[in-house]
Amino acid sequence: MAPVDQEGPDLRDLVRVLRRRGWILLVCAVVVPVAVYLYSLQLPEVYESQVLIQPQPAADAAVLADLASSDDQSTSAVARFAETSSVAQAAARELDEPLGSVSLESASVDENTGFVTLTAQGDSPRQAAEVANAFAQALSTTRERRAEKRIDETLTDLREQVEDTEGSDRRRQLGDEITRLKTLRTALGENVQVIEPAAPGSYVSPSPRRNAVLGLIVGLLLGIGLMLLGERFDRRLRKPEDVEEITGVPLLATIPKDAFPGGRGSPHVADAFQNLRDGLMYFNVDRKLTRIMVASPLKGDGKTTVATNLATSLARSGREVILVDADLRAPQVAKRLGLEASPGLTQVLTGGVLLDEALVDSGDLRVLPAGAIPPNPSELIGSQRMKAVLDALSGLADVVVVDTTPLLVVSDAFPLLDQVSGVVALAKLNQTPAHAVRRMLQIIATAGGEARVLGMVATGAGRVDGYGYGYGYGYGDKAGPSEPTMTPVDRNGAPPLSQGPSETAVTEDATSLEPGVRPRTK
Repeated sequence: MAPVDQEGPDLRDLVRVLRRRGWILLVCAVVVPVAVYLYSLQLPEVYESQVLIQPQPAADAAVLADLASSDDQSTSAVARFAETSSVAQAAARELDEPLGSVSLESASVDENTGFVTLTAQGDSPRQAAEVANAFAQALSTTRERRAEKRIDETLTDLREQVEDTEGSDRRRQLGDEITRLKTLRTALGENVQVIEPAAPGSYVSPSPRRNAVLGLIVGLLLGIGLMLLGERFDRRLRKPEDVEEITGVPLLATIPKDAFPGGRGSPHVADAFQNLRDGLMYFNVDRKLTRIMVASPLKGDGKTTVATNLATSLARSGREVILVDADLRAPQVAKRLGLEASPGLTQVLTGGVLLDEALVDSGDLRVLPAGAIPPNPSELIGSQRMKAVLDALSGLADVVVVDTTPLLVVSDAFPLLDQVSGVVALAKLNQTPAHAVRRMLQIIATAGGEARVLGMVATGAGRVDGYGYGYGYGYGDKAGPSEPTMTPVDRNGAPPLSQGPSETAVTEDATSLEPGVRPRTK
């Protein structure tokens, strides 16, 4: 059977995700902003101050045209030069601080006025102002030194030309250039004019509240991301639809949490197991079911609860039913039904008691408890004597329901797979991983004989999941009193879970069993 097409996620899916993983979002939304806030309180205080300057022409344009590029004289070039390491070192010397200990935050240019704003930071309002003023002075000093060096180099070159020149006109022209350069050199100290000196700085950081708000945004985004990542890598089955989707097997019923030990009890529980019984009939209408194994991949999936209640529901429909506890490692059937655990299957298999002596009446059905826990459960379950016991039980009842050990935990139940009519497989919502269910189905599929999966049962459902089974055969969470359910029949008009053999057949099967069996009179 092909997997059922699933619709995209809806609002209910989002609500389920929030219910499962909302704590991640809550933790991130609380921890991240609180951590950021506390961290911000530990940061040192920072103050900011600005000084406004206007670069002055460092030399006569006609003379400097041959000394420097035009970029050196533009306002934007001066702003870029203010951010260089040479100016920062000069500022450190102005402040008598170690080289590299001070830096300029920014230098911006107003193209309309030609003013340059130098912004500096410090640990106090006064220090921020001192750093800003020191950078203004360092800019002027550094520009002066660079210009002086260029002028000195040019003067040396011009003097050499004068000595090598013989014409009086040319010597006079060179002398005029030397005079202008000397005049220019004396004016280099005023290459930067401070328009507005830096005032005591204003507080800029840290801002714990602002950082906490940003931390809240980051925390929410991080929480959502972690929730989605968790969902992406979570392989557990979350919805009844997931069970049918990954297996391609009909979903017979969804069993609520209230059906299990510790549950509060609910009128929907009886409906759920009636749905399971009717679903088992409906999806196997052409198959004779005399031995039904209830199996789960892992421990705690609700296997014993389903087995006991399915057997009870079948018995109340008028069939002779025997429930067998074949879990010889951790038997629970007798405890659930309030019966004596021994003698039971172990004593029958070891020859200690007769089969009919171990069978116990429990209301509408009979039960074969597990008995004492043996040292070799695998050998006993896989023995020929176990096969003989099942044959004898089939002669005593219409249906034999077998509870077993989890298929992926131990291999005890493997020999039973080719001795039953089919398997009712379980998966517990929000607990059983999808890969475990797939592996269980592979084991059942590779078993010999007639073993096959009769249908899936989703256990541990909450109220949001409803209590019906696939394709609308359940009664839903809002349904009123149970309505009569459709009971299919086979081609001969008999219920698909066929009645047991005749009394003669029962006697023959019973006498062939070594310990001795006395059939129950119907």
